Amino acid sequence: MTEVMLQHNTMLETKITELKAKDPDRMINISEVIPVKDTKLRKKFIKQIEKFEKSLIDHMDH
Repeated sequence: MTEVMLQHNTMLETKITELKAKDPDRMINISEVIPVKDTKLRKKFIKQIEKFEKSLIDHMDH
């Protein structure tokens, strides 16, 4: 993972932690964490999530 991606992940984790601190039971929208205007980063992030979900499902099938 590149340093830039690590910085983005840290920023995302920080934002999610802040939102969870305000209301732990609330679901968080991706649009709250990643601004809508940053579509390139947003698409990349969504692809990472989909890839992770697929690998998790594949792992559970074995």
